[in-house]
Amino acid sequence: MKKTLSLMCAVSLMFVLVLAGCTKEKSTETTTAPGGSTESTVTVKPTDNKKVSLSAFIVQLDAIVDVTTNKFTKYLEDKTNVEFKFQVAPQSEANQKLKLLMASGDYPDVIMSGGLSRADLVQYGTNEKVLIPLNSFIVPGTEIYKVLEAHPKLRDEITAPDGNIYALPGLDMKEHVQTGTKLWMNMQWLQNLGLKVPETTEDFKNVLKAFKTKDPNGNKNADEIPLSGAFKTWAGEPQWYLMNAFILADPDKNFLINQGGKLDTAANKPEWKAGLTYIRDLFKEDLIDPSGFTQPEAQLSQLGNNPTEVLGAFSAGHLAMGVDISTPRGKEYDAIPPLTGPSGLKQVPWKSTERVGGFVFAITKKAKNPEAAFRVADYLYSNEGNLYSSFGLPEMKGYRDATNGELSRYGNQAKYTLTPDALYNDSKAKDGLWLQTSLIADTTEFEDLITKSEDFYAPSGYVERLAKIQIDKYTPYKQKSDEIPGLFMDNDTSQKITLMETSLKDYVIASTVEFITGKKDIEKDWDSYVNGLNDLKLADYLSLYQKALDEDAKKKK
Repeated sequence: MKKTLSLMCAVSLMFVLVLAGCTKEKSTETTTAPGGSTESTVTVKPTDNKKVSLSAFIVQLDAIVDVTTNKFTKYLEDKTNVEFKFQVAPQSEANQKLKLLMASGDYPDVIMSGGLSRADLVQYGTNEKVLIPLNSFIVPGTEIYKVLEAHPKLRDEITAPDGNIYALPGLDMKEHVQTGTKLWMNMQWLQNLGLKVPETTEDFKNVLKAFKTKDPNGNKNADEIPLSGAFKTWAGEPQWYLMNAFILADPDKNFLINQGGKLDTAANKPEWKAGLTYIRDLFKEDLIDPSGFTQPEAQLSQLGNNPTEVLGAFSAGHLAMGVDISTPRGKEYDAIPPLTGPSGLKQVPWKSTERVGGFVFAITKKAKNPEAAFRVADYLYSNEGNLYSSFGLPEMKGYRDATNGELSRYGNQAKYTLTPDALYNDSKAKDGLWLQTSLIADTTEFEDLITKSEDFYAPSGYVERLAKIQIDKYTPYKQKSDEIPGLFMDNDTSQKITLMETSLKDYVIASTVEFITGKKDIEKDWDSYVNGLNDLKLADYLSLYQKALDEDAKKKK
């Protein structure tokens, strides 16, 4: 099962981009990219052979072999002439463990995973001087500089109010990441039962009932699970897909709604209560898997890839989080558009194309050789580093040089043709990949280097499949309310908002599950729940956030 999950994720993340960064050190040269042309300026190791020791915080993804012994890790160490001393955190606990490390002062030389927020950058960069500015590394001629020049909005997004860049972000500009709020349904089961794709919340309920009671897998056992999901992974919790048929529900934005520049919360509105009532009804009828609120992504994948097909539908940012797309089963599932709710609402939360996916690489003041630390980021941002971390070292054959006439999705001659199918026949694949362990920078420029696959159902065509799903089934229904941009705030405001935001978000998420599962009664306990939001200083939170949003809007005029 671990191999299946690893390879699945390798394909699902095939368009991970990392362009070359930069370094203060003068030991640089132009290297030939795997496609054969020289276009990436990649920092290489110094001429002396003494490795620099770096302590680093890093996440252990469920999908890859031990990151401390992984073949790509060893290759990266040799390539950049460093030796890592890792502090490793499990995928599901990475953010929490990183916060504890930073708060305790026991942080390492380098943070390579985990996700730093803008509030963290203000606190640990501007205020406490724990993170060192990276501005001096980002100079003309380096690849990260070129990315920022090509996408000027990004520099503003990653620059703190004091003018410094304290961390490098993951960037993802592909269509399918504009919303993660998707639901994947077993189309073969619909066909077996003679059902249509559900369009409304009532249709959806009837489909789930049929999945539960009419033996769609045909094994004469009542073993079907109509709907499941996963916790603490990308858009895995099924309640948010369902809630959006009643009111905008975006946990990434702490359930805020931006109506013409005026902020409010969705979580105390009558429509939220109506959504809870609907989802509670599904749960009472045993149509939602209780584990879908608590299980990690790996367990969802085990359920989706069970030898006996038992899963009717699941929520996830992309299909391969739940089923192996290299198998016939991967063709049986398809995304369904957002459901139309009782009021006629049909929507998904939306994020703009140029987006920061999280700050994942920072250098702390403990680093005695920050140039060496940045050398690692520099390589991870390069074309070669991206290809190797995503598709393995050259002997794994996860890509090849594009031939003349193989075109990118933009109609230009491609440089690389991805062949992730080959990874499925390599038992050592999970030992040679990093995937999203650290930096990614997936921009339109990189996608223009990749051959467009014409076979949506082959692993090599997976990203094109996701893009078409996004454009056809979700783009028409993007949220009507305004997006809420990522905001840098002054130290005092940032600290206050962060404390309140964490408490409020945790309270809403926990209470939502309690209402759905019956631990709280929606009618009897609703007023108490709303009072709980007020006790957590919801009004102060909205006021401070509104002030920060207004100030940001003034700066952009």
